[in-house]
Amino acid sequence: MTTHLRDIPLTGAPPPPQEVRLSWSFGPYAATALVEGWLEIAEEVQDFYASRLRQDMALQHRLLHCTDPGTLFAVQAEFVQTAVAGYRGHFDRLTALGQRMMSPAAA
Repeated sequence: MTTHLRDIPLTGAPPPPQEVRLSWSFGPYAATALVEGWLEIAEEVQDFYASRLRQDMALQHRLLHCTDPGTLFAVQAEFVQTAVAGYRGHFDRLTALGQRMMSPAAA
């Protein structure tokens, strides 16, 4: 014979439900600082993408005017070096903005 839960008598009131409360330690302007930080990051990303697009278009123009393979290779090599430096600088700026956003008191 099996025993079902419905057959077991209750021996008291069920325990009260536990409450979970969150307490934010942010100051009154912390949300504003975070939003401003995200807007700065978004602006930086947008500026970088616009700059990259202009450089990509300029590359196409320069490639169309190459008259020999040596010039073509030089234009491509210069573009890659510039792009790598640009991405490195962009990453550095995003890192600095993120650090400043996460610790606004230190900024």
